[in-house]
Amino acid sequence: MLQNSLPIVIWQGIRPPTLLLGFAPVILGTVLGGYFDSSTKVNSLVVILTLLFVGSLQAAANLINDAKDAESGVDSDNRVGPVRVVASGMLPLKQAKIVYSLLLGLGMTVGLGLAIYGGWTLTIMAAVCCLAAYAYTGGPFPLSHYALGEATAFLFFGPVAVLGTAFLHSHRWQYDDLLISLGPGFLAAAVMAINNVRDMDTDRQSTKRTLPLLLPDSISRALPWFFICAGIFVAVIFGLTAEALWYYTVPSVTLFILARCFIHPNLIPEGGRMNIALKRCSLFVFLYCCTFALLIGIL
Repeated sequence: MLQNSLPIVIWQGIRPPTLLLGFAPVILGTVLGGYFDSSTKVNSLVVILTLLFVGSLQAAANLINDAKDAESGVDSDNRVGPVRVVASGMLPLKQAKIVYSLLLGLGMTVGLGLAIYGGWTLTIMAAVCCLAAYAYTGGPFPLSHYALGEATAFLFFGPVAVLGTAFLHSHRWQYDDLLISLGPGFLAAAVMAINNVRDMDTDRQSTKRTLPLLLPDSISRALPWFFICAGIFVAVIFGLTAEALWYYTVPSVTLFILARCFIHPNLIPEGGRMNIALKRCSLFVFLYCCTFALLIGIL
């Protein structure tokens, strides 16, 4: 049947809504780099290659997560989240490995091109990103199985993605922009926390140990909302340090209201509500980065 054709199954396996997590900080970093001073200029080809680099690595990481969790038994019939293509038998493990290897290869190839353009520091950063895409669930020490999922998301979808992209355009490390880069990092950690809170019961039955499992239950349930609030608070502080508080406060309050209305009510582990929160939070990260990229471009 059409819905079980290989391209559609692979598309489902790479989890397209979550790819916005990678694209969003690239947009913010592009604006930060392009507006560093009057001598900098955004290179359209670099933007496209950066999006391709991030997208291919994240798609690979998602499929590796699908395959490795199926192998280890983390994904079972009791899973609350969306169907996983390998665990469900929709995509054979061997084919999944071929696809994620090709995606990793694409990411490394594009990353090499960006590294040549950006210099030796970008070479190291690109290599670490490729390694992290696999190590998140693969290898002898899978980061997601040792309560490092939120920290990994914070680091790579925050400072690494934003500052690395900005460097590609300005050819300078813009340390003053470290603060605003924490915003998408916190929101990416919120997405990861939503995923881990949703899967607490099934993760508890396996060898996987996530951050919510290590914390008291009441704190674990509040973790996603804490990260969302932290991301919004970062934007307010950035506005204060940039002496443009009102320009950043009004959009921040608007984003908070949107999150409170459309994400917070679904942060309840029942009836698939967390799945809705997960998708909406991914969209929220994209909206957040686009909003502040626009403000930075205007100001």
